[in-house]
Amino acid sequence: MRYTLIILLFLNNMACSNVNKTPKEILQKESIFVHLPTSEKPKIPQKTRQPKNTSITTKPILPPKKSVTNIQTVGIYRVAAYLAEVGYFYGPLQKATLETVKAALKSFQRDIRVAPTGVLDDATWHKLQRLKLGHPIKAELEVITAEKPAKIDTPFPSPPVTKPAKRHAPTISATTFKPGESVYAIEKIECKGDHEAFMLIYEGKFQQAAAQKNKVQVRVNKRLAMWYDSYKTGKNDQDWWCIPKKRFCYSRINFTDWGGQLKSNEVGNFEVELTMSSHDDMMAFIAQSVKKACSF
Repeated sequence: MRYTLIILLFLNNMACSNVNKTPKEILQKESIFVHLPTSEKPKIPQKTRQPKNTSITTKPILPPKKSVTNIQTVGIYRVAAYLAEVGYFYGPLQKATLETVKAALKSFQRDIRVAPTGVLDDATWHKLQRLKLGHPIKAELEVITAEKPAKIDTPFPSPPVTKPAKRHAPTISATTFKPGESVYAIEKIECKGDHEAFMLIYEGKFQQAAAQKNKVQVRVNKRLAMWYDSYKTGKNDQDWWCIPKKRFCYSRINFTDWGGQLKSNEVGNFEVELTMSSHDDMMAFIAQSVKKACSF
């Protein structure tokens, strides 16, 4: 009973002393520490992200290199020489002009399946450069280029140029061939009008120089007939009388056709100037031989 009375008096004193105080002040006074809940979450400082350098260094795109190959830079006579080798340009190289070379170039481009523009593009020039110039055309080209050197613009007058002695095309002789070498020998050339010709040709092995002057001996093993038309282009190696006509139409024939006197494996005598190595360009040789014989 006594303790109950003491507790009641203590509670009464507390109620009177805290009548004007907030619950928080009462709790702090009584040394009661309570963490009141809050609706706000503590703010966590965030790291500031620095923007990355996204610039990309790129190399400037250069335009593709354009081909500078054309007839003028290569040389009119040089282009004409290659076209003459395959029978597309006829006549002396010295008379070649830009117009005549362009016309011959168009015909050549048609046969190699390139757009016939008359422009010496890379594809056309690559085909021409693969040709091997024969001795007559090569010598003629060397003479022309030696007589007419390229002009170079200089700020000072150039000293007088001594013109070299004129060189002639090398003469084909029996020493040009080696024994056993495969050769072609023209047996006969018949001129037909002002731009056509018919030929009979033997293929065989060179033996030796004949007893007659400017003649060689060839052991024959094949005989060909050919029709040449300088106004046409292309070739047909299946029929000597082809339709439509090509510049070169030829095929194998019998040894007895058109009055043939030789048989297979026999030795015949032929003009040395009408004999060529099989390693050379046969079409160019035929074209040059016909032009010389028929004056086309």
